Amino acid sequence: MQNKIDNIRFKTKKIGLFYGSAHGDTKRTAELIKKKFGGRVRLHDITASSAEELKRYNLLIMGLPTYHVGEMEDHWYRFLPQLDAVDFHNKKVALFCLGSQMFPMSFAGAMAILYKTLKTKGATLVGACKTEGYLWKKSEAMTGNVFCGLIIDELIEPEETNTRVSAWVKQLKKEFI
Repeated sequence: MQNKIDNIRFKTKKIGLFYGSAHGDTKRTAELIKKKFGGRVRLHDITASSAEELKRYNLLIMGLPTYHVGEMEDHWYRFLPQLDAVDFHNKKVALFCLGSQMFPMSFAGAMAILYKTLKTKGATLVGACKTEGYLWKKSEAMTGNVFCGLIIDELIEPEETNTRVSAWVKQLKKEFI
């Protein structure tokens, strides 16, 4: 009975997915996540978004690529100040990041920057993922023995994207309740 009640509660909640994408891979991943959620997700490109839009949601997904040596792409650096205007204390936030295992010493480092920022602002961070199946040496995106969110590697393992996104969305459906 509790599962049915939780499922009904979840189905009435809106999820805002905010992403930054310079070359399109993060956008395509965001669209896949939306599809897997079955319509409960609204996509927001951060280049055209504001703090007011973030405030509308208690469930958030944020996606970004990693550039250079563990850095966020420019769109996210410009958007970060918007987060200061949002009270994250009653919000659950899940993160996903595109990173390449070709750079094992700074794998998915951009996600760590966003994770730490949101944690200091009081967000409840969900969606941590196991590290199995990835080849890396160092990642600031580790929290304990898991990654602080989903990591997608479209350069080395594009064939894993659908499976990883499906499993992560299934996990989030439970954690977002």
